[in-house]
Amino acid sequence: MARATERALARIFGALAATLFLALSAWANPCALPEGGLPFTSGMGGTGIDSGTGMGGTGLGGDGMGGTGISSGTGMGGTGLRAQGGMGGTGIDSGTGLGGTGLRAEDGIGGSGMGGTGRRADGSGIGGTGVVGIITGFGSICVNGLEIHYDAGTPVTMDGRSASAGQLAIGRLVSVDAVGGGASLRARHIELNSAVVGPVDWSAPGGHAFMVLGQTVHPASGVRAPQAGEFVRVDGFRSPDGSLLATHVGRLPAARTVSVTGVVEASSGRTVRIGGLTAVGVDHVATGTPVRLTGRLAAGGVLETQRTELA
Repeated sequence: MARATERALARIFGALAATLFLALSAWANPCALPEGGLPFTSGMGGTGIDSGTGMGGTGLGGDGMGGTGISSGTGMGGTGLRAQGGMGGTGIDSGTGLGGTGLRAEDGIGGSGMGGTGRRADGSGIGGTGVVGIITGFGSICVNGLEIHYDAGTPVTMDGRSASAGQLAIGRLVSVDAVGGGASLRARHIELNSAVVGPVDWSAPGGHAFMVLGQTVHPASGVRAPQAGEFVRVDGFRSPDGSLLATHVGRLPAARTVSVTGVVEASSGRTVRIGGLTAVGVDHVATGTPVRLTGRLAAGGVLETQRTELA
């Protein structure tokens, strides 16, 4: 009887200890990612966090895909195009492995850390000037498992234009200029980056895919596909096949101005193609250049470009 009582008490105290451990873990990092990663990707990217199955700015598995300049063995970069040794944004080498540039680190990219500057912010290795990823929670905002604080005075822009903190939402893709380290990361500027903004041309029965401005879009898990005719703003990542994985779809009032962000797949003079979209009046850019095009739709679904920006 005494031994049975001891065993029962041991089970109770074991359960209490496990509960306390989980509670303390959650308290220590309210932005911790769920075990197994995000629900809509097989990996994690843009941060230097190694998920073991994915990579890049997208976290998507594949044979070459980008956002970070991490080489997958077959090529990569901000565009997903092939590069001899990786390519990227700043060219700064921290010596421990890093980014912006696509330079290889001695101990590897991922667990070793990478980012805009290569300065470690915590054990996952985020650079002090750049955190790129999707918002997975608020507290202040959670991006790639990191808690980044901001306040009412923090500048927020969206696609290069003034915005507000009220437009931050789960699933939105952001580029954060942050300072500090560990639990004291603080945003100096938050940029919301849309993949495509415009009317929905087509939506598949069952909602597994839809099309906006000639871009094929697949909703991530938990994201509801829009109906044909709705005007939407889509956040997400490019897959190796050029389609978009939508992590957030916002419904907007219909407007004349539309935009698309992607890699120029073909160009001739001032006419370019991105996915299934033909755009005219584009500033001279070479094939393979990542751009954001803003303008108005003309007859036949052609984009009359009013502004060309490098993405």
